[in-house]
Amino acid sequence: MKVMRKSVLASSLVMLPSLAQALGLGAIEVKSALNQPLNAEIAVIQAGAGEAAGLAVDLAKAEDFARVGIDRARLAVPLEFAIGENARGEPVIRVTSSEPIREPFLTFLLDVNWDRGRLLREYTVLLDPPVMAPARRGSNVASAPAARPAPVAKPEPLTPATTPKPTPPPVAAALAATPAPTTTPAPTPAPATTPAPASSASTGGSEYGPVGSGETLWEVATATRPAGVDDMNR
Repeated sequence: MKVMRKSVLASSLVMLPSLAQALGLGAIEVKSALNQPLNAEIAVIQAGAGEAAGLAVDLAKAEDFARVGIDRARLAVPLEFAIGENARGEPVIRVTSSEPIREPFLTFLLDVNWDRGRLLREYTVLLDPPVMAPARRGSNVASAPAARPAPVAKPEPLTPATTPKPTPPPVAAALAATPAPTTTPAPTPAPATTPAPASSASTGGSEYGPVGSGETLWEVATATRPAGVDDMNR
């Protein structure tokens, strides 16, 4: 949060002339913002050793407010004052409140007393709205993950349709692949020789018949030779 020094719009100082150079108050430094409890510091200047610790600081009385033209009733939030030191070890007056300050500006009259004098001073501060600091990396607060779009499936490439080659008919393929068989002529069976029946071989010694197929003349002569002839050469 940016800390800004608030300018004092008006001041009223009442002190003894002999102590004018003994004690003083610096500007007010506000460390809080609007709608937050007040947190401010006022530097104590020109104070002797240990003198700041003996200061009595409080809000001025109503008649003191009226004397400088401020309406004390408009200060709706109670203020608290304490003596302390800043980061540099210098004496300061801490001005705080337990309730948030809702108005953008705040005016009050401070009454400071010590054993040798008294001091009144008016302070008016301006309160800026709080400034949101950017989020630091590695914060313990886990932020909700951003919604991711659903993955879109890539379309598969189209495969051209394959036209099947025409299949030849089975008969034609068999004829084309199988060589024509070689035709072997079947052997002609030899004519069977049928012997002439004995009963018809001779009809009275001079007739013979019928002649069988393939029967030779010799066989016919032998079959028709007369009885008692042994030698056909006669």
